[in-house]
Amino acid sequence: EDDLMRIFGGDRISKVMDRLKVDADVPIENRMISRSLESAQKKVEGFHFDQRKNVVQYDDVMNRHRKATYAMRKEILKADDISKRVKLYIDEELSLLADSPIRATEEFEPALKELLPLDEAALDRVFAKSQDTVKPVLLQEAKELYKAREAAFTSDIFRKVERDVYLQILDDLWMRHLENMDHLREGIGWMSVGQRDPLVEYRRRGQVIFEEMQHALRHEVVRALFHAEPIDPGQLERPVETELTLAARGSISNAADIIDDEAQFSEGDFTSGSPEKSAAKKSTSKQRAKANKRERQRKAKARRRK
Repeated sequence: EDDLMRIFGGDRISKVMDRLKVDADVPIENRMISRSLESAQKKVEGFHFDQRKNVVQYDDVMNRHRKATYAMRKEILKADDISKRVKLYIDEELSLLADSPIRATEEFEPALKELLPLDEAALDRVFAKSQDTVKPVLLQEAKELYKAREAAFTSDIFRKVERDVYLQILDDLWMRHLENMDHLREGIGWMSVGQRDPLVEYRRRGQVIFEEMQHALRHEVVRALFHAEPIDPGQLERPVETELTLAARGSISNAADIIDDEAQFSEGDFTSGSPEKSAAKKSTSKQRAKANKRERQRKAKARRRK
């Protein structure tokens, strides 16, 4: 009945026990049964060892990615100036774009604008060049645009912006990479159906995903820095209209209308008196209510015009 014996040779040992007619309460001291039990234990230990070894081999792939990413992040945190790395990214990204097959298609201009916010004059200078000579023009336009961004932020602030943008994008891409590797690991076992080693395929595809993450890091850093704009200090003090503030303003307006409605009534409206006086008071109240209503409508129209 033991799971270990049932899985590894349980039927054969059960027949031996029935042949020997051993009671269930009697300890098992037969050497053959003891050897069978030891053999089953060795099989189980070997099975679990292979499983642990397989898990370690898969984890080693992620461990190498983790070490490379954390080393990169540590280097950025320690450095006060990463402008050299950023400029290298700009050169690599623009060189890749200039040499890409989309250079001669309509997709080139949107891809270029996604990276560099060039004006019409700069775009004319770029498209005036042939495919062989466009790369130097692109690099020169990017260099001038980088200097303009640095001047707009000031040098010290732009160094901090570069570090913050780089770290933020790296952290986001790393979290996405972990999810992609988990999805890859969940389905990589099916590679064995096609007579392929799942571990080898996991290493190969994992490396491809990691390189794609590095390319995305370079692209996103360049795009974010070129499209970054300095914040005007006056905008920080200016109140921002949100749904909550608009709702609060509407509540204040409604409260003012309620107060106006309450002003239509007086103490005499709730006291007894002659029918003539009551009718006169009601008529006066209705006239006052209509006048107040027209006044509110006029104010509402004036607010809408503003």
